[in-house]
Amino acid sequence: MYNYAKASNKFHMLPAHKHAESILIKLKDANAINLLKAEYPKMRIRHLFDGHVEAYDHGLYGELLQELSTKDYVVNVEPNELMGAGIAGMPHNRFNKIQSNAYVKIGINDMWYQYRLLQKRIPTAFIRTADMAVADAYFDTQHPQLDLILPGWNVANNTTNVDYRNFGHPSSLADHGTMCAGILCAKQDNLQGIYGLGYNARAKPISMTMDPSTNVSSANMALAIKFAADDGKRILSLSYGSVNSYSAIDDAALYSFNKGLLICCAAGNDTSSTVWSPARNNTVFGIGGLAPDANNIGTTQIDLVANYGAGIDYCLPYWGYSTYASMPYYKAGGTSHATPVFAALLSHILYFMPDYSFSDVRQLINKHVIRESFQASDPRQSSGFFGYGIPQYDKIVAELVNESGGIYVAV
Repeated sequence: MYNYAKASNKFHMLPAHKHAESILIKLKDANAINLLKAEYPKMRIRHLFDGHVEAYDHGLYGELLQELSTKDYVVNVEPNELMGAGIAGMPHNRFNKIQSNAYVKIGINDMWYQYRLLQKRIPTAFIRTADMAVADAYFDTQHPQLDLILPGWNVANNTTNVDYRNFGHPSSLADHGTMCAGILCAKQDNLQGIYGLGYNARAKPISMTMDPSTNVSSANMALAIKFAADDGKRILSLSYGSVNSYSAIDDAALYSFNKGLLICCAAGNDTSSTVWSPARNNTVFGIGGLAPDANNIGTTQIDLVANYGAGIDYCLPYWGYSTYASMPYYKAGGTSHATPVFAALLSHILYFMPDYSFSDVRQLINKHVIRESFQASDPRQSSGFFGYGIPQYDKIVAELVNESGGIYVAV
Protein backbone atom coordinates (compact mmCIF):
# COMPACT_ATOMS: atom_id res chain seq x y z
CA MET A 1 0.00 0.00 0.00
CA TYR A 2 2.76 2.39 1.03
CA ASN A 3 6.50 2.11 0.64
CA TYR A 4 7.99 5.10 2.42
CA ALA A 5 11.58 5.05 3.55
CA LYS A 6 12.10 4.48 7.25
CA ALA A 7 12.45 7.91 8.85
CA SER A 8 13.69 6.66 12.21
CA ASN A 9 13.74 3.56 14.36
CA LYS A 10 10.35 4.59 15.72
CA PHE A 11 8.53 4.07 12.43
CA HIS A 12 7.60 1.15 10.23
CA MET A 13 5.23 0.81 7.30
CA LEU A 14 3.77 -2.50 6.22
CA PRO A 15 3.23 -2.43 2.46
CA ALA A 16 1.76 -5.92 2.20
CA HIS A 17 -0.96 -5.58 4.81
CA LYS A 18 -4.34 -3.97 5.23
CA HIS A 19 -4.61 -0.99 7.55
CA ALA A 20 -7.39 0.94 9.16
CA GLU A 21 -7.18 4.64 8.30
CA SER A 22 -5.75 5.41 11.72
CA ILE A 23 -2.40 5.37 13.46
CA LEU A 24 -1.19 3.95 16.76
CA ILE A 25 1.04 6.30 18.72
CA LYS A 26 3.05 5.56 21.85
CA LEU A 27 3.72 8.83 23.66
CA LYS A 28 6.79 9.72 25.71
CA ASP A 29 5.05 11.10 28.81
CA ALA A 30 1.83 12.64 30.15
CA ASN A 31 2.51 16.02 28.53
CA ALA A 32 3.01 14.48 25.09
CA ILE A 33 -0.73 14.30 24.45
CA ASN A 34 -0.96 18.10 24.84
CA LEU A 35 1.89 18.60 22.39
CA LEU A 36 0.20 16.25 19.92
CA LYS A 37 -3.14 18.06 20.15
CA ALA A 38 -1.49 21.48 19.81
CA GLU A 39 0.44 20.49 16.70
CA TYR A 40 -2.43 18.59 15.08
CA PRO A 41 -5.64 20.39 16.20
CA LYS A 42 -7.80 18.63 13.59
CA MET A 43 -6.62 15.18 14.60
CA ARG A 44 -9.21 12.95 16.27
CA ILE A 45 -7.61 11.10 19.16
CA ARG A 46 -8.89 8.00 20.93
CA HIS A 47 -7.23 7.14 24.22
CA LEU A 48 -6.41 3.43 24.43
CA PHE A 49 -4.49 3.04 27.69
CA ASP A 50 -1.52 4.62 29.44
CA GLY A 51 0.82 6.10 26.85
CA HIS A 52 -1.03 4.73 23.83
CA VAL A 53 -3.50 6.55 21.57
CA GLU A 54 -5.19 5.90 18.24
CA ALA A 55 -5.20 8.93 15.93
CA TYR A 56 -7.20 9.89 12.82
CA ASP A 57 -6.31 12.81 10.55
CA HIS A 58 -7.53 14.15 7.24
CA GLY A 59 -3.96 14.28 5.91
CA LEU A 60 -2.17 11.63 3.88
CA TYR A 61 -1.92 8.51 5.99
CA GLY A 62 1.58 7.39 5.05
CA GLU A 63 3.07 10.88 5.17
CA LEU A 64 1.61 11.43 8.63
CA LEU A 65 3.19 8.21 9.87
CA GLN A 66 6.56 9.34 8.62
CA GLU A 67 6.16 12.83 10.04
CA LEU A 68 5.10 11.68 13.50
CA SER A 69 8.10 9.39 13.74
CA THR A 70 10.36 12.47 13.85
CA LYS A 71 8.65 14.03 16.89
CA ASP A 72 10.55 14.06 20.18
CA TYR A 73 7.39 13.37 22.19
CA VAL A 74 6.62 10.21 20.21
CA VAL A 75 8.21 6.93 21.28
CA ASN A 76 6.75 4.80 18.52
CA VAL A 77 4.27 5.19 15.66
CA GLU A 78 2.79 2.41 13.59
CA PRO A 79 -0.16 1.57 11.33
CA ASN A 80 -3.36 0.27 12.88
CA GLU A 81 -3.37 -3.03 11.02
CA LEU A 82 -6.55 -4.95 10.27
CA MET A 83 -5.76 -8.46 11.46
CA GLY A 84 -7.18 -11.76 10.37
CA ALA A 85 -8.45 -14.80 12.24
CA GLY A 86 -6.52 -18.01 12.64
CA ILE A 87 -8.87 -20.27 10.73
CA ALA A 88 -8.27 -22.35 7.63
CA GLY A 89 -10.99 -23.69 5.36
CA MET A 90 -8.75 -26.07 3.44
CA PRO A 91 -9.77 -29.70 2.87
CA HIS A 92 -7.68 -32.56 4.25
CA ASN A 93 -6.11 -33.33 0.88
CA ARG A 94 -4.33 -29.99 0.88
CA PHE A 95 -2.31 -30.74 4.01
CA ASN A 96 1.42 -30.90 3.42
CA LYS A 97 4.26 -32.03 5.65
CA ILE A 98 6.76 -29.28 6.46
CA GLN A 99 9.62 -31.77 6.52
CA SER A 100 9.79 -35.53 6.60
CA ASN A 101 10.08 -35.58 10.41
CA ALA A 102 7.40 -32.92 10.99
CA TYR A 103 4.95 -35.33 12.56
CA VAL A 104 4.51 -37.46 15.64
CA LYS A 105 3.16 -40.96 15.90
CA ILE A 106 0.93 -41.44 18.91
CA GLY A 107 -2.05 -43.59 19.75
CA ILE A 108 -5.37 -42.05 18.82
CA ASN A 109 -6.56 -42.56 22.42
CA ASP A 110 -3.79 -40.25 23.58
CA MET A 111 -5.10 -37.32 21.56
CA TRP A 112 -8.57 -36.92 20.12
CA TYR A 113 -10.19 -39.59 22.28
CA GLN A 114 -9.00 -38.01 25.51
CA TYR A 115 -10.65 -34.71 24.65
CA ARG A 116 -14.03 -36.19 23.79
CA LEU A 117 -14.21 -38.42 26.85
CA LEU A 118 -12.65 -36.17 29.46
CA GLN A 119 -15.92 -35.58 31.31
CA LYS A 120 -16.70 -39.31 31.29
CA ARG A 121 -13.45 -40.04 33.07
CA ILE A 122 -14.12 -37.53 35.85
CA PRO A 123 -17.39 -37.39 37.81
CA THR A 124 -19.23 -34.35 36.49
CA ALA A 125 -20.50 -33.47 39.94
CA PHE A 126 -16.89 -32.89 40.95
CA ILE A 127 -15.40 -31.01 38.04
CA ARG A 128 -16.18 -27.59 36.68
CA THR A 129 -13.99 -24.86 35.29
CA ALA A 130 -12.87 -21.28 35.82
CA ASP A 131 -14.49 -18.38 33.97
CA MET A 132 -12.75 -17.17 30.82
CA ALA A 133 -12.90 -14.52 28.12
CA VAL A 134 -12.88 -15.04 24.36
CA ALA A 135 -12.08 -12.16 22.01
CA ASP A 136 -13.23 -12.12 18.40
CA ALA A 137 -15.14 -10.07 15.82
CA TYR A 138 -18.76 -11.03 16.57
CA PHE A 139 -20.74 -13.80 18.27
CA ASP A 140 -24.10 -15.54 18.05
CA THR A 141 -25.11 -15.14 21.68
CA GLN A 142 -28.50 -16.72 20.95
CA HIS A 143 -27.08 -20.05 19.79
CA PRO A 144 -28.99 -22.78 21.69
CA GLN A 145 -25.77 -24.37 22.97
CA LEU A 146 -24.24 -21.14 24.27
CA ASP A 147 -26.64 -20.39 27.12
CA LEU A 148 -23.69 -20.40 29.55
CA ILE A 149 -22.03 -17.50 27.76
CA LEU A 150 -21.60 -14.39 29.94
CA PRO A 151 -22.74 -10.85 29.03
CA GLY A 152 -20.24 -9.46 26.56
CA TRP A 153 -18.39 -6.23 25.88
CA ASN A 154 -17.43 -4.47 22.64
CA VAL A 155 -14.15 -2.55 22.99
CA ALA A 156 -14.71 -0.79 19.65
CA ASN A 157 -17.67 1.24 20.94
CA ASN A 158 -17.72 0.53 24.69
CA THR A 159 -21.11 -1.18 24.68
CA THR A 160 -22.47 -4.64 25.38
CA ASN A 161 -23.13 -5.18 21.66
CA VAL A 162 -21.20 -8.31 20.67
CA ASP A 163 -23.90 -10.11 18.67
CA TYR A 164 -23.93 -9.66 14.88
CA ARG A 165 -27.64 -8.85 15.10
CA ASN A 166 -26.86 -5.67 17.04
CA PHE A 167 -25.31 -4.20 13.89
CA GLY A 168 -27.49 -5.76 11.20
CA HIS A 169 -24.52 -7.70 9.89
CA PRO A 170 -24.79 -11.11 8.17
CA SER A 171 -24.55 -14.09 10.47
CA SER A 172 -21.41 -15.35 8.71
CA LEU A 173 -19.40 -12.59 10.41
CA ALA A 174 -20.10 -14.31 13.74
CA ASP A 175 -19.07 -17.81 12.61
CA HIS A 176 -15.50 -17.57 13.84
CA GLY A 177 -16.30 -16.13 17.26
CA THR A 178 -19.21 -18.55 17.78
CA MET A 179 -16.92 -21.44 16.87
CA CYS A 180 -14.31 -20.44 19.46
CA ALA A 181 -16.94 -19.86 22.14
CA GLY A 182 -18.52 -23.25 21.45
CA ILE A 183 -15.25 -25.11 21.91
CA LEU A 184 -14.92 -23.45 25.30
CA CYS A 185 -18.44 -23.59 26.69
CA ALA A 186 -20.99 -25.34 24.46
CA LYS A 187 -23.67 -26.89 26.65
CA GLN A 188 -23.11 -30.51 27.61
CA ASP A 189 -25.32 -33.45 28.54
CA ASN A 190 -28.24 -32.29 26.40
CA LEU A 191 -27.82 -34.85 23.59
CA GLN A 192 -27.44 -32.04 21.05
CA GLY A 193 -24.63 -30.70 18.93
CA ILE A 194 -21.14 -30.69 20.38
CA TYR A 195 -19.51 -31.10 23.77
CA GLY A 196 -17.79 -27.97 25.08
CA LEU A 197 -14.40 -28.83 26.57
CA GLY A 198 -14.97 -26.83 29.73
CA TYR A 199 -17.55 -28.47 31.96
CA ASN A 200 -19.98 -25.77 33.13
CA ALA A 201 -17.53 -23.28 31.64
CA ARG A 202 -18.62 -19.68 31.26
CA ALA A 203 -16.94 -17.38 28.77
CA LYS A 204 -17.28 -13.63 28.40
CA PRO A 205 -17.33 -12.66 24.69
CA ILE A 206 -15.31 -9.58 23.80
CA SER A 207 -16.05 -8.07 20.40
CA MET A 208 -13.22 -6.16 18.71
CA THR A 209 -15.02 -4.41 15.84
CA MET A 210 -18.18 -2.69 14.59
CA ASP A 211 -17.34 -3.00 10.90
CA PRO A 212 -19.15 -5.24 8.39
CA SER A 213 -16.17 -7.61 8.21
CA THR A 214 -14.18 -9.90 10.46
CA ASN A 215 -11.08 -7.70 10.31
CA VAL A 216 -9.92 -6.51 13.72
CA SER A 217 -7.60 -3.55 14.23
CA SER A 218 -4.46 -3.82 16.31
CA ALA A 219 -5.78 -0.97 18.49
CA ASN A 220 -8.92 -2.90 19.39
CA MET A 221 -6.97 -6.09 19.97
CA ALA A 222 -4.80 -4.26 22.49
CA LEU A 223 -7.94 -2.94 24.20
CA ALA A 224 -9.49 -6.42 24.31
CA ILE A 225 -6.42 -7.91 25.97
CA LYS A 226 -6.33 -5.17 28.60
CA PHE A 227 -10.10 -5.33 29.15
CA ALA A 228 -9.99 -9.06 29.90
CA ALA A 229 -7.39 -8.46 32.60
CA ASP A 230 -9.19 -5.46 34.10
CA ASP A 231 -12.45 -7.45 34.09
CA GLY A 232 -10.86 -9.96 36.43
CA LYS A 233 -10.69 -12.90 34.04
CA ARG A 234 -7.74 -15.28 34.37
CA ILE A 235 -7.89 -16.73 30.84
CA LEU A 236 -8.24 -15.14 27.40
CA SER A 237 -8.64 -17.13 24.20
CA LEU A 238 -7.54 -15.02 21.21
CA SER A 239 -7.62 -16.66 17.78
CA TYR A 240 -6.36 -13.63 15.86
CA GLY A 241 -2.94 -12.30 14.95
CA SER A 242 -0.51 -10.86 12.43
CA VAL A 243 2.97 -11.51 11.10
CA ASN A 244 3.80 -8.03 12.39
CA SER A 245 4.36 -6.92 15.97
CA TYR A 246 2.83 -3.80 17.52
CA SER A 247 3.96 -2.01 20.66
CA ALA A 248 0.37 -1.35 21.76
CA ILE A 249 -0.40 -5.09 21.72
CA ASP A 250 2.93 -5.99 23.33
CA ASP A 251 2.36 -3.49 26.13
CA ALA A 252 -1.23 -4.65 26.66
CA ALA A 253 -0.04 -8.26 26.84
CA LEU A 254 2.68 -7.37 29.35
CA TYR A 255 0.21 -5.36 31.46
CA SER A 256 -2.24 -8.28 31.46
CA PHE A 257 0.49 -10.83 32.15
CA ASN A 258 1.50 -8.86 35.24
CA LYS A 259 -2.14 -8.91 36.38
CA GLY A 260 -2.24 -12.71 36.11
CA LEU A 261 -4.13 -13.11 32.82
CA LEU A 262 -3.20 -16.27 30.91
CA ILE A 263 -3.46 -15.39 27.21
CA CYS A 264 -3.74 -18.13 24.58
CA CYS A 265 -3.05 -16.98 21.00
CA ALA A 266 -3.27 -18.68 17.62
CA ALA A 267 0.03 -19.15 15.79
CA GLY A 268 -1.54 -18.72 12.33
CA ASN A 269 -2.12 -20.98 9.35
CA ASP A 270 0.38 -19.88 6.73
CA THR A 271 2.42 -23.12 6.85
CA SER A 272 5.26 -20.81 7.77
CA SER A 273 8.10 -20.66 10.28
CA THR A 274 6.95 -17.12 11.16
CA VAL A 275 4.61 -17.49 14.11
CA TRP A 276 2.01 -14.74 14.39
CA SER A 277 2.10 -11.96 16.93
CA PRO A 278 1.04 -11.87 19.71
CA ALA A 279 1.38 -15.70 19.83
CA ARG A 280 5.17 -15.42 19.65
CA ASN A 281 5.23 -12.96 22.54
CA ASN A 282 6.84 -14.50 25.64
CA THR A 283 4.00 -13.22 27.86
CA VAL A 284 1.38 -15.41 26.13
CA PHE A 285 0.94 -19.07 25.22
CA GLY A 286 1.49 -19.49 21.48
CA ILE A 287 -0.68 -22.34 20.18
CA GLY A 288 0.04 -24.37 17.07
CA GLY A 289 -2.21 -26.95 15.45
CA LEU A 290 -2.21 -30.64 14.61
CA ALA A 291 -4.43 -32.68 12.30
CA PRO A 292 -4.85 -36.31 11.20
CA ASP A 293 -2.62 -37.48 8.39
CA ALA A 294 -3.76 -36.07 5.06
CA ASN A 295 -3.54 -39.31 3.13
CA ASN A 296 -4.82 -41.73 5.75
CA ILE A 297 -7.55 -40.10 7.81
CA GLY A 298 -8.11 -41.86 11.12
CA THR A 299 -4.55 -43.14 11.53
CA THR A 300 -2.26 -42.24 14.41
CA GLN A 301 0.10 -40.14 12.31
CA ILE A 302 -0.34 -36.42 12.91
CA ASP A 303 0.89 -33.71 10.56
CA LEU A 304 1.85 -30.18 11.43
CA VAL A 305 -0.24 -27.95 9.16
CA ALA A 306 -0.09 -24.61 10.94
CA ASN A 307 2.71 -22.13 11.52
CA TYR A 308 5.60 -23.65 13.41
CA GLY A 309 8.93 -22.87 15.04
CA ALA A 310 10.11 -20.24 17.49
CA GLY A 311 7.22 -18.82 19.48
CA ILE A 312 5.13 -22.00 19.67
CA ASP A 313 4.43 -23.23 23.19
CA TYR A 314 2.09 -26.17 22.57
CA CYS A 315 0.24 -27.87 19.72
CA LEU A 316 -3.31 -29.13 20.01
CA PRO A 317 -6.04 -30.62 17.74
CA TYR A 318 -6.57 -28.64 14.59
CA TRP A 319 -9.81 -29.88 12.99
CA GLY A 320 -13.27 -30.44 14.41
CA TYR A 321 -16.92 -29.45 14.67
CA SER A 322 -18.18 -26.52 16.67
CA THR A 323 -21.09 -24.13 16.96
CA TYR A 324 -21.59 -21.66 14.10
CA ALA A 325 -23.83 -18.67 13.45
CA SER A 326 -24.69 -19.10 9.77
CA MET A 327 -25.52 -22.78 10.40
CA PRO A 328 -25.94 -24.70 13.66
CA TYR A 329 -22.62 -26.59 13.43
CA TYR A 330 -19.72 -26.78 11.03
CA LYS A 331 -16.41 -28.60 10.69
CA ALA A 332 -13.41 -26.38 10.08
CA GLY A 333 -9.81 -26.12 11.09
CA GLY A 334 -7.00 -23.80 11.99
CA THR A 335 -5.08 -22.68 15.01
CA SER A 336 -8.31 -20.87 15.87
CA HIS A 337 -9.65 -24.28 16.90
CA ALA A 338 -6.51 -25.29 18.77
CA THR A 339 -6.40 -22.08 20.84
CA PRO A 340 -9.71 -22.48 22.74
CA VAL A 341 -8.90 -26.17 23.24
CA PHE A 342 -5.84 -25.05 25.17
CA ALA A 343 -7.81 -22.31 26.96
CA ALA A 344 -10.28 -24.96 28.17
CA LEU A 345 -7.38 -26.94 29.60
CA LEU A 346 -6.23 -23.83 31.48
CA SER A 347 -9.74 -23.41 32.88
CA HIS A 348 -9.56 -26.89 34.41
CA ILE A 349 -6.13 -26.20 35.86
CA LEU A 350 -7.21 -22.93 37.46
CA TYR A 351 -10.32 -24.51 38.94
CA PHE A 352 -8.08 -26.73 41.05
CA MET A 353 -5.14 -24.33 41.35
CA PRO A 354 -6.62 -20.80 41.18
CA ASP A 355 -3.38 -19.10 42.20
CA TYR A 356 -1.23 -20.75 39.55
CA SER A 357 0.94 -18.33 37.60
CA PHE A 358 2.04 -18.54 33.97
CA SER A 359 5.20 -20.40 34.97
CA ASP A 360 3.30 -22.73 37.34
CA VAL A 361 0.93 -23.69 34.53
CA ARG A 362 3.79 -24.32 32.12
CA GLN A 363 5.63 -26.44 34.67
CA LEU A 364 2.56 -28.61 35.26
CA ILE A 365 1.75 -29.07 31.57
CA ASN A 366 5.36 -29.88 30.68
CA LYS A 367 5.19 -32.91 32.98
CA HIS A 368 2.52 -34.41 30.71
CA VAL A 369 3.39 -33.72 27.09
CA ILE A 370 4.33 -35.85 24.11
CA ARG A 371 7.76 -34.75 22.95
CA GLU A 372 8.55 -36.88 19.89
CA SER A 373 10.23 -35.38 16.80
CA PHE A 374 11.42 -32.24 18.57
CA GLN A 375 14.45 -30.41 17.25
CA ALA A 376 15.51 -28.52 20.35
CA SER A 377 15.22 -28.63 24.12
CA ASP A 378 13.91 -25.04 24.25
CA PRO A 379 11.68 -24.78 21.15
CA ARG A 380 10.03 -21.57 22.40
CA GLN A 381 13.19 -19.78 21.27
CA SER A 382 14.27 -22.11 18.47
CA SER A 383 13.03 -23.85 15.35
CA GLY A 384 11.41 -26.75 17.21
CA PHE A 385 8.20 -27.71 15.44
CA PHE A 386 5.86 -28.55 18.27
CA GLY A 387 6.88 -26.17 21.02
CA TYR A 388 7.22 -27.74 24.45
CA GLY A 389 4.94 -30.60 23.49
CA ILE A 390 1.48 -31.92 22.83
CA PRO A 391 -0.41 -31.67 26.15
CA GLN A 392 -1.97 -34.89 27.43
CA TYR A 393 -5.17 -33.31 28.65
CA ASP A 394 -6.49 -36.27 30.61
CA LYS A 395 -3.24 -36.92 32.49
CA ILE A 396 -2.93 -33.26 33.49
CA VAL A 397 -6.47 -33.13 34.86
CA ALA A 398 -6.05 -36.54 36.51
CA GLU A 399 -3.08 -35.22 38.51
CA LEU A 400 -5.07 -32.19 39.60
CA VAL A 401 -8.09 -34.26 40.63
CA ASN A 402 -5.99 -36.73 42.60
CA GLU A 403 -4.05 -33.96 44.34
CA SER A 404 -7.35 -32.39 45.34
CA GLY A 405 -8.66 -35.60 46.90
CA GLY A 406 -10.97 -36.55 44.05
CA ILE A 407 -11.23 -39.82 42.21
CA TYR A 408 -10.05 -40.13 38.63
CA VAL A 409 -12.22 -42.57 36.72
CA ALA A 410 -10.40 -44.23 33.81
CA VAL A 411 -12.34 -45.88 30.98
